[in-house]
Amino acid sequence: VPVPSLSEERRVELTKFMHKLIEEGRIAVRNVRRDALHQVHDYGKQENISEDEIKGRETDLQDITDEHIKELNSQQEKKEQEILEV
Repeated sequence: VPVPSLSEERRVELTKFMHKLIEEGRIAVRNVRRDALHQVHDYGKQENISEDEIKGRETDLQDITDEHIKELNSQQEKKEQEILEV
């Protein structure tokens, strides 16, 4: 089945849609981080864990979050180049 090439309008629409999906992914990652931080704080209070240990876990969570967001950004750039390529 022959498929016609994408028009410039359709490429721009696909790019906007992709940006929306990636932003939803970033929001989901941040929500997971927020929930994990709440769990770390609650567990720390229940088990009398030191503030230094809690801060260390917060830093670990932030590093993981940054890695995932960086991966989303790189995927976005690759896909955008692929879509806009003629």
